[in-house]
Amino acid sequence: MTCGELREYLFAFLDSELDAARSMEVQLHLEQCPACAREVEIERAIRRTLDSLLSPEPIDAARDEVAFENAFRRVIPELPHRPGQRRRRLIAGAVLACAAAVLLIPSAWPYLRLRSAPDVSDVLVADFEHFLEKGKPLQLASAEPAALSDWLHEATGLSVVLPPIDLAHGRLVGARKCKLQGRPAAFALYEMNGTPASLIVMPAQGIDLDVMKQVSDGPHTHWIHRRDGHTVLACRRGELLYAAVSTLGEEHLARLMANGSLRD
Repeated sequence: MTCGELREYLFAFLDSELDAARSMEVQLHLEQCPACAREVEIERAIRRTLDSLLSPEPIDAARDEVAFENAFRRVIPELPHRPGQRRRRLIAGAVLACAAAVLLIPSAWPYLRLRSAPDVSDVLVADFEHFLEKGKPLQLASAEPAALSDWLHEATGLSVVLPPIDLAHGRLVGARKCKLQGRPAAFALYEMNGTPASLIVMPAQGIDLDVMKQVSDGPHTHWIHRRDGHTVLACRRGELLYAAVSTLGEEHLARLMANGSLRD
């Protein structure tokens, strides 16, 4: 393999898109050609720099401005001056400049963090499906809302008040403590018309409900979202978020949330 052929296959090699035979040819050439090996390392350095600059972790403006400046000065001048390299230098510079724009414009930071995090409705549905699929045991089985509320308060530190339910429409089965998005949460399982429904209680601070549909019922407000055949109905009560999840429709979950006045 020649140096020209290696440059033709370089990006496919870095993306692990070559077949085994062609990948071996590239590897053998890199072992024998220090110049091409250096070029591969530079391409990898550019990718690592971009990955770190576009990381969804919270941003320290002063630190990342310096990091970007150093990375730009370090990587771009080191690209070898070969045919076709000028275009790649311009592309690399443009991409790093875009990364800098995101990092250095404060108004873009919340958007960057928001897009990297899953919606709370997705998390709730995933937790509910995982519970049913794995058959996780309840830590306390009881049909008494007061007893389960007291146990969850002690287990999670959250002032949980589980709503009672009319026996004609369902029953309370039990509860467990869990964590969602790194926060302590209380999980209660209900059965309504023979269908399971979970009620999650967790701290409301920092949770964005804008992705859900807001519905007002007189002085009360709740949020609704439907995903993958599931309904999520949420409301805020003081500093806590109450969210019911089930394959049942909104009217059934609204009946559950209305019991005990679980609305703002």
